[in-house]
Amino acid sequence: MREKGVRILYPVSRIVSHPGLNSQFAIRNLQLAVFLLLGTILGLASPALTDWDLTVEVWTCETALPSGVSVWWARQPSAARPVVEFLRLNGLPSVVRWLDRPGNRPVGRRGLAWLACPAAVLSDGVIQELREAVRTGTTLVTTADTWDARLADVYGVRVEAYRWTVRSVIFRRPDGADASEVPIRPRRARRVVIADPAGVEVWATTGRPARPLIVRHPYGDGAAVLIGFPADELWSVRPDRLDGWVFRYLTAWLPVAVAAPLRHTAVLRMDDPQTSSKIWNTEAPPRYQTRYAGLTAAEWAEIGRLVGVHQARLSVMYVSGFVDDGDGRAGALYLQGRPVVERTCGRIYDVRDVTYRLGDRVYDFSAEFQALRDLVARDVVDIESHGYIHTTPFLRDWCRDPQRPRRFLWISEFFDLYMNRPVPEATQQSHLQASIDRIRRWFGRAPVAFSPPMHAYDEATPVIAQRLGLAVMHAQTLFDLTRTPILETARLIVHWAHLPYVEDPDLNESGYPIVIGLHEWDLRTHVPPIRWIHHQIAFFQHRGYRRIISFRELAGYLGAHVQARYRQKSDREEVVLTVRIDRTGGPGGPESRFFSSHPMRWTLYAPGRAVVRVVDGQGRSLNYYVDAPGVFTVEFLPFGSQSEQTMTVTLKRS
Repeated sequence: MREKGVRILYPVSRIVSHPGLNSQFAIRNLQLAVFLLLGTILGLASPALTDWDLTVEVWTCETALPSGVSVWWARQPSAARPVVEFLRLNGLPSVVRWLDRPGNRPVGRRGLAWLACPAAVLSDGVIQELREAVRTGTTLVTTADTWDARLADVYGVRVEAYRWTVRSVIFRRPDGADASEVPIRPRRARRVVIADPAGVEVWATTGRPARPLIVRHPYGDGAAVLIGFPADELWSVRPDRLDGWVFRYLTAWLPVAVAAPLRHTAVLRMDDPQTSSKIWNTEAPPRYQTRYAGLTAAEWAEIGRLVGVHQARLSVMYVSGFVDDGDGRAGALYLQGRPVVERTCGRIYDVRDVTYRLGDRVYDFSAEFQALRDLVARDVVDIESHGYIHTTPFLRDWCRDPQRPRRFLWISEFFDLYMNRPVPEATQQSHLQASIDRIRRWFGRAPVAFSPPMHAYDEATPVIAQRLGLAVMHAQTLFDLTRTPILETARLIVHWAHLPYVEDPDLNESGYPIVIGLHEWDLRTHVPPIRWIHHQIAFFQHRGYRRIISFRELAGYLGAHVQARYRQKSDREEVVLTVRIDRTGGPGGPESRFFSSHPMRWTLYAPGRAVVRVVDGQGRSLNYYVDAPGVFTVEFLPFGSQSEQTMTVTLKRS
């Protein structure tokens, strides 16, 4: 249908054909006839084949990154960072291609590419290569801040400097009926003026007056998509409904879309069991965070049971070093059951060997340690690094401070919050290495995730974590440490149980994964004490977070290298999915990879299709599930000692 000379499309209820399909229909029929004729003559008849890469490419450039910074900081501007964040958090496989590096030009057809480099900084030669990439079949997505006048004919629009605030978006259906107006977080959009009314398809507009926001323009065998928001306005501090709609668009602009099942998931995280800071620290606000009773072995067993009932997993952020404050008058310290007579402030012990008596309260860390080992063996709990001592590494200064029990900022380890000074890189590395070594030795698997205490760190910290082989660092933002040559960040929203929780339907609609953040003391302050964790999990499941996972599973998906290809043959369609997980297990190697011992599932968005069969590289049948019409889950077997597996999904029109 047409409205004011513009075609209005709706991408959700049906698959949108690749822009080259219709235009090449006659050509492919001719090719098929030629192939059949040659087959008759030569006995080598072969079906016509159309092939697309389903792995989204992000096309960026060095000029978009801060000079000399090896990490994409959330606080630093970058045209590529928010795009990569959006793709990673939605589980869409993507790779970064640097346009200003030799050998990285966008030659040939790509399924979907996102231009995340300001086109104004690109040479005329690169602009021409972008034009040819679209002409030969690529769908090129661009936000308002990366559009360039040299590509005006490719996009069929021009983008003006004028900005206005958008508070709602309307998406149109093919029958012309307006969808409900969707409220969004206020954003500043740039004005999009349509230059080719007969060719531009409008996918989304503002309310009244209607102004184009997302448009698609066929060009050659490909298409150019323009989003009227700058990239940093699309996904800023808190995602909302618009994020979910853009995800639907991306899955519609590919013939079939592949994604990791990260949408509407939540990572369950618990901090601080067995930390010495809860003993020496007496005045951390609020007071219930200090000197609370530790968890017993029986309580840990019940926690494991409740987590298992929900088919969930718990990531325990673990501190393996116990720091003695040297105060024998406050309490008695025992090491492997024997009293420590000569107390020395700043001395570090292995926490698994420690028992501490504080008046009539006993902290039996040895029993807790054994209980945690049992839960790890049952595959309910993963042990991850929360640093080595959860206390400043400047222990001499800490010991000299007579007021240290009342100054809770001393509990930061990778940046000294109390003295507002960085921690030397060598010290950070030695502390993190000590944590990794003990977790690997004590629990049989090295950590894959790291969270610095108090979320305090500097620019060296994620680089050190990557150097030591960790896969994920979570500290307000999420660093996927497995990627080179840069470290990619993504903002996971954290709902801390000790903070007032306000229901956020916008976040739920976005589909992004979140983190449910707990502390050990939450199980002492909430009612009922231990069973409260059951209510917390059920609370989020009821609000649409279907899967409660661990950092280890999240790292497995974020760190996997994925190649997905779509093949359209004369008699069927195929999706060939190849996944390599050799860099998802942290410093422990294969035994720390989540998918070494668990099936790896992927979601296929294929509207109008049915799955005929799924086989691995040896032709053996694999499991698949029908989630909804046109939405399927396919499943790799556990990888074991393998690093790579391939599957082929055969589809047919339903």
